[in-house]
Amino acid sequence: GLIPYVTILVACTLGMGALTSAACRNVVALQSAKHGQRMETHMRERIEQVADEKVLEPVAAELERYAAFRHEVAGLLNSRAV
Repeated sequence: GLIPYVTILVACTLGMGALTSAACRNVVALQSAKHGQRMETHMRERIEQVADEKVLEPVAAELERYAAFRHEVAGLLNSRAV
C-alpha cells in the first residue's frame, strides 16, 4: 500500500527541485548578462569622460593657444612689413 505513494511523492519532490534549480540558474544567467551589459556601458561612458578630460580638452586648449600665437605672429609680421 503506502510505498508507491511515498515513492511518487519523493519523485515529484525531486522533480520540482530540479525544475526550480533550472529556473533559478536561467534567472541568474539572465541577470548576470544584463549586469555585464550595464557595467560595460558604464565603463565605456567613464572611459569617454576621462579621455575627454585628460586628453581631448588639453589638446583643444593647446591648439587654441597655438592658433592665438600664430595670429599674433602674423599680425606682428604684417605690422613690420608696412
